[in-house]
Amino acid sequence: MREILFRGKRKDNGEWVEGLPSYNCFDLAGEITDIEVFDGVCSDFVEVIPESVGQFTGRVAEEEKKIFEGDKCILTTFNYNGHDYQHEVVVEYSGGAFYFVNDEKEFCMCVAEVGDTESDVVIIGNIHGTDLLKGEDAE
Repeated sequence: MREILFRGKRKDNGEWVEGLPSYNCFDLAGEITDIEVFDGVCSDFVEVIPESVGQFTGRVAEEEKKIFEGDKCILTTFNYNGHDYQHEVVVEYSGGAFYFVNDEKEFCMCVAEVGDTESDVVIIGNIHGTDLLKGEDAE
């Protein structure tokens, strides 16, 4: 069973935090606005930018980095002749599963189908950059 975990960018400083959606944390559009972060001793409720929230896929990439929805990755696949191909992809959630999808939507592979994400996936960023912190959100 995979760990249920979310990640989002804090509204106050733009740092990534991991945790669970807090009780009554949804806005009128149904987006997560608060994440409960537990540091091992106590928990803290942190306001996050709703658009930045992504769920943990249950898999890890190189150096044990957790793969979250919205992560940009380089995925290496292999064909039956032993040739390898690299795909620049984004992790998306659809129909109850997480997928690696390229920008052109020509390549799509279920995260669960990748046998060894630790060696075949490299996280290169996230679709939610610093552009989410503008105006009063950056203060």
